[in-house]
Amino acid sequence: MRFRAAIFALFLAVLPAVARAQAHGGSPADMQAIRGIEAQWQSAWNHHDISAMVRLGVPDADWVNLAGQWFAGESPFAKSRNRCTRER
Repeated sequence: MRFRAAIFALFLAVLPAVARAQAHGGSPADMQAIRGIEAQWQSAWNHHDISAMVRLGVPDADWVNLAGQWFAGESPFAKSRNRCTRER
């Protein structure tokens, strides 16, 4: 169930970028770049690599994890790995 939710969230995150690229006459290079980011995110997710996920975002992004915890900015999200591991 969590995997499906994560894939759905990724789909929702990437879909607007793909739609904008296509609507604005995005080049094949634009589409390839978007697909590359998606592949990097999937790899980071599969390896539980929050640092890699953060590098794919922007510094002022808000992050929400699967538990519904909200993190304002990349620093709190990046530090969440240790906190989530301790809670298990």
